[in-house]
Amino acid sequence: DDTPGAERIMERHKSGTQYEIDPNGSKVEKIVRDNYQLVVGQDTLEVFGNVRIIVSGQADIAVAKDVNLAVDGKLTADVGGSMVANVTGMTSLISVDDITLKVTDSTNQIYLESTNIKLDGDVNITGDLIVDKTTKTSKSQLVDSHSHTGDSGGSTGNLV
Repeated sequence: DDTPGAERIMERHKSGTQYEIDPNGSKVEKIVRDNYQLVVGQDTLEVFGNVRIIVSGQADIAVAKDVNLAVDGKLTADVGGSMVANVTGMTSLISVDDITLKVTDSTNQIYLESTNIKLDGDVNITGDLIVDKTTKTSKSQLVDSHSHTGDSGGSTGNLV
């Protein structure tokens, strides 16, 4: 359409699949069935504005190598169901500020299951600490206002 002020390019299939480029250069695509795009070389998408991706069904992303995510602002993930991360290698979480783990259901429990959990630095517990197994230390412990000093081989004691 070459009408002055309303110039546009539109290509439309009888199924309803179409694209249109309007006078200001915006492009709209409508695909009424499946869409498949294959890039054999490199591909780059650069947007000088905002991007919204809305998926009404399931989304699967498969990556053969690494994924690198860089965010200059805040990263938020709202999950309506469960969240599971299966990691076969090391997991590292580094923060220059506080890290908070909070359970807001009736159990109020956080489970740390490991044969060895290392905490480097001060640990402040504002509620009860219940230990179901034996604790070991090679340094002194202050438990219930009593000082317990272990030898270099490590002493054991039960905390409940």
